[in-house]
Formats: sequence, C-alpha cells, structure tokens
Amino acid sequence: MKIVEVLIMKKTIKQLRYEQAVKLASYRDPDCPELAILEAQSIMTSFYRLCKLSERNLYLSNDANKANLKSTTESEEREQKWFERLNKVFQNKYGLCLCYCGYMPSIGIRNENGSFTEKIERYFYE
Repeated sequence: MKIVEVLIMKKTIKQLRYEQAVKLASYRDPDCPELAILEAQSIMTSFYRLCKLSERNLYLSNDANKANLKSTTESEEREQKWFERLNKVFQNKYGLCLCYCGYMPSIGIRNENGSFTEKIERYFYE
C-alpha cells in the first residue's frame, strides 16, 4: 500500500480576503456576478482601512504624549464618521452591520437578544 502525501497549500491573505468578498457579495446577490464581487472587494478594502485607523487611534489614545493632541481628536472623529458611513453601506446593500467587538469593528448581524454574530471574517497581514 502506497502512502500518498497530500500537500495542503496554506491560503494567502489575499485569497482569504477574496473569499470573504465573495461571501459578502452573496448577501446581496446569491449568483455573485463579477461586478458584485468587485464592489464587495472595494467595500472590504475600505473596511480594512477603517480597521487600521482604529488600531492607530488605539495607540494614539494610549500614548501619554499624544492622547490629548488635536490631531488625535481629529483622527478619532474621522474614524467615527468613516464607521457611520461604512455601516450604512453594509446595512443598505447587504443587510449587515458593523459593531465594535474590542478596538476594531466586525461585520455581522445583531441578534434579537442584543448580541452580535460575526458573518464576515477579517484577515490581516502581519
């Protein structure tokens, strides 16, 4: 009996993000035409940029030398506006919402009992 080795290729961050964009597009159109996937990728890119801004603001607000600066306050306001705008996009197009679970937003649905279920996973480059 021969032992056959099966190499399982680890997916790249780009591939994982693409899969999540396809998953997002399927919330709007189950057939997932290429145009819907491209739009979902664009929205997800904006989401990842918001996550990065959230991370940056976390570091700024926890730095004693930068926490009370005008630029830190402006950055936090920018994050809030971005969150609100992007949340409307997710709600209107996909029936999903953004929710802060920790210091970064997540994409999912609010349950009747007030809890949150993540529906689209986040993948970050290290």
